[in-house]
Amino acid sequence: MLKSKTVCASKRTSKNKHLCLALRGRGFGSMLKPESFPMRKLLAVSNRIGIILLFSAIALGCEMVPPPVTLPPPSVPASQGSSCTGYNWAYGTVTPEFIQQMEEALTASGLEGSVQASTFGENDGCGNFLAMSVDYIFTVRVESLEADTNLASIGERVFEIASRFVEASPAPNLGHLSLIFQRAGQTCAWVYDSGAWNSTAPRSADEVACPAPTSEESRRLADALTLLSVDLACETSSVTANTVKAVLECERPEGTDRYLLTVTFTINGKGYDWECFHGYKAFESSSTGDTPMTVTDSSGTYYERDRGFQWTANGILFELFERIKGGPGVTLPPDPREAVFGRALQAGLIAGEGSDCSTTELQEGILSTFNISAKP
Repeated sequence: MLKSKTVCASKRTSKNKHLCLALRGRGFGSMLKPESFPMRKLLAVSNRIGIILLFSAIALGCEMVPPPVTLPPPSVPASQGSSCTGYNWAYGTVTPEFIQQMEEALTASGLEGSVQASTFGENDGCGNFLAMSVDYIFTVRVESLEADTNLASIGERVFEIASRFVEASPAPNLGHLSLIFQRAGQTCAWVYDSGAWNSTAPRSADEVACPAPTSEESRRLADALTLLSVDLACETSSVTANTVKAVLECERPEGTDRYLLTVTFTINGKGYDWECFHGYKAFESSSTGDTPMTVTDSSGTYYERDRGFQWTANGILFELFERIKGGPGVTLPPDPREAVFGRALQAGLIAGEGSDCSTTELQEGILSTFNISAKP
């Protein structure tokens, strides 16, 4: 446009004559007739003014259009757009309606009692509670606290109800499950863990112990552990069992130190593999290593070492966990695994030497799993 304006304002030539006339035809001079020179001069001036005003208007209009503005991205709430860090364990609640449904199911099963429930999970850094499991405490009134088939039947029904309501519960998993039997001001309690009910120790004057249900096989394991307590010269010992395992707690002095040993036999248990023990896959561990750990509690400061060992044979997981408490030079006594193996043989829990592995083959297989070359 500016170029055309310049051409029309210059001396007329045959080359630009038609272009100038075209531009003038769009200006103010189109209303005048070019019959004389003065009129032609006036016409030229009028067209020139019109073109100037036209371009001024265009320029002014361009200046009035604001330049594009880059807007900042929209703000996003922290719970939607940012990473919520700083997770902490936390407890939550369940609705009264859900508790009512549980208690109605308890009554429908022929039991009289009540249900307490709470959720367990995490609070994230954005203030949201993420429920992972539901914990239950069932209280059931009974006629007797003696260990019998009636208590075992109640335990089965309570576990069935808790399992059935997992899908309808506010969390996807079944958490801690406790069962309190109540009779005439006295109570005893069980907790469900690792596939079986377990008896809990009394914690107050109105609580008593009621042994958890056992099975024929777990009673065999308990009998073997009772004899093992004699083999190990335990000063004090106790043997407990449920339907799937039996546990020996053994304690004795070792000079001026105190030695504690827990031996557990579990039916269909699964352990870890790293070495072979009498032809059976085994694993050894220690949290203290070669140096005693310093421990300070209400009784003072002492030193502690520990050692764990396990192997699987004939469908039974044999586990040992040793601890010894004493002075700075505290040392574990000779390893009791051979004594445990011998007692298992005598009790018929193991037929003899196994053929599940050899130490070399087992370690080479584990190393190859992690693409690690064995040392030559």
